[in-house]
Amino acid sequence: MQKTTALPRTLPTAALVVATSHFLLELGSNILPAIYPYLQAELDLSFEQIGRIALFGTIAGSLTQPIFGWLSDRYSSRRMTLYSVIFLWLVMSLVGISPTYILVILCIVLARLGSAAFHPPAAALVRETNTRASGLAMSLFSVSGNWGAATAPVFIAVFLGYFGLRSTLTLFPLGILLGILLIALFRLLPPEQARQLPQKGERTTGSWVALGLIVVAVGSRSWVQGGLSSYIPLWLIERGMTETAAAAQLSVILFSMGIGSLIGGPLSDWLGRVTMMLVSLSMLILTQWLFLNTAGTMQSIASVLLGISVGISFPITLLLAQDAWPKAIGLASALIMGIGWVPYGLGAWVVGQVADANGLTFAMNTLPWVPIIGLVAILVWQRVVTVEG
Repeated sequence: MQKTTALPRTLPTAALVVATSHFLLELGSNILPAIYPYLQAELDLSFEQIGRIALFGTIAGSLTQPIFGWLSDRYSSRRMTLYSVIFLWLVMSLVGISPTYILVILCIVLARLGSAAFHPPAAALVRETNTRASGLAMSLFSVSGNWGAATAPVFIAVFLGYFGLRSTLTLFPLGILLGILLIALFRLLPPEQARQLPQKGERTTGSWVALGLIVVAVGSRSWVQGGLSSYIPLWLIERGMTETAAAAQLSVILFSMGIGSLIGGPLSDWLGRVTMMLVSLSMLILTQWLFLNTAGTMQSIASVLLGISVGISFPITLLLAQDAWPKAIGLASALIMGIGWVPYGLGAWVVGQVADANGLTFAMNTLPWVPIIGLVAILVWQRVVTVEG
């Protein structure tokens, strides 16, 4: 990978506009955890039914991304990015007034389709307009989504306190206003170039092997992230921590992921993408071990480093995937953000199965081994790219 000795002081307007869009998309999308208790009381839902909502949403938002990525490579990335944000806000506004469980699931699935339609063209738009500081631009894209998701529960809680479950309706007028704002922001961008459809016989893919290896690396990170996010509070409570303190520890890790996302791209511009991926995955092994085998101040320090080590790879894996498929960066981004995230839920499920059989501590201690798979995949990826190059 090429290294750059200096970074530009400013980013193109497109990077800032797409980052703003990403923040708003995740702000509207991630209100669900805050409204689950209200949905449960209103519709008399079991925990399994709540989990089913999340499952259907994950499937809709992950496995459909390659379709939207393929479309974004052939049509307007800009329009897909813009209108998917507006669509998501309008659909999410209907969740709180849906009278039946089936209609709630339908709303969530439609909203997740909006999210799936956003990510591939948005990532492609960031890359297309930022060649000198692609890492910095992709970091901004990643961290804006992280912070939007972190803000969402606080944002909707303000309205829940006054209007209860039906406060989701406030997203409808807000979505229209934000849509007007985004349309104005997108008009600041240079005119969009006409899409050049591939000629007959022209190769629009890249290296399937290289892309598959990146998906494996992302999957190893996602597996770890799913296991940690799902069970850290329960594991800490088992070790004598209060519920509040355990939740705060998880929040520290999640916030630190945003810091990692923010610094990962610029560091990859400077030190190289493969180097930073190897550093990130190696840190993930070490920091997990420290977190699981220490307590007190040392564990708190380890939680910060753990979150950073997870977040560093977010922008870099998108860039590596786009490198592997330079003629179809929308589809490459979609495969990483779609297929690569499936192990998140699978890892949580497997850790739960192991915990039921052998205890939660034993199950959590299986996670530090998983990034080794990602390390091997990145080393092989480097070899494949060198040979094919």
